[in-house]
Amino acid sequence: MKPPILSLIFFLTFFVFFVKGGLQNTCSPYFQKSFVYYANYYRRVHSTFTDLQLVDDPRNELVYYAQLKAQFLAGNSKYDPLPPRIPFLVIPKIFRPNQGAQEVVGEMYHTGTGYPYYCREPPDGERQRYGRFTQLIWRSTQLITFGCDDNRQTGERHSAIVFWDEPGNVAGKYADNVWPPNGHSCGVWPWGYGKAEAAGSNETEAETTAADES
Repeated sequence: MKPPILSLIFFLTFFVFFVKGGLQNTCSPYFQKSFVYYANYYRRVHSTFTDLQLVDDPRNELVYYAQLKAQFLAGNSKYDPLPPRIPFLVIPKIFRPNQGAQEVVGEMYHTGTGYPYYCREPPDGERQRYGRFTQLIWRSTQLITFGCDDNRQTGERHSAIVFWDEPGNVAGKYADNVWPPNGHSCGVWPWGYGKAEAAGSNETEAETTAADES
């Protein structure tokens, strides 16, 4: 249990920034829900049947942290926030404000095209290279939240995408959590499979429009 003084500080900070409007998530609720929808689609492609659940309650400390982190990444704050003690993984992402969730998720997913380490532990140097892809399909991860803020000069949208319960990309757990696409055995993912699969998904999934998500 948090000491009373820490709880009071957290409440006052939450009130000042969220209630008074000091922090504003520039990713719409529709965008966030669409992102989770497409992420879960790709997770099922890899036999990950535990769907991600969106957490968007600003009183949650990881939701609050994600928004502070996005503000820092966007260059609108000089202070990199202290991370909560809850185990989590944050993935920074830059995209256009009018970019749809389907495209943003697809970009993350296709960083794994050619991934050669299914069902086994990747070398240390390769974990960062494929980190966005492996976290996206990590079987044990259940919760996700977003912090988003736009750079005041360039207009670029910076996001802090936080995964937890449990976070992915944990050494020693890759074999149990990163599985190949359905119909493929462990080993190298055939080059080009990702592009073909994505083309198929465009025919079956509802199109996400930029106008709806801005």
